[in-house]
Amino acid sequence: MSELRRPRPHGGAVAWLESLDDSQLYLSAVTLGEMEVFNPFVAAG
Repeated sequence: MSELRRPRPHGGAVAWLESLDDSQLYLSAVTLGEMEVFNPFVAAG
């Protein structure tokens, strides 16, 4: 996930993700929590 969040993600990572069907993609609760905590676009409370 971190690669895809970069300003210019690696083309191979983007191509791999685009080759998958949405039903093949899963995120764990831990990953979602980390994305929320470490998201640079979320303003501090």
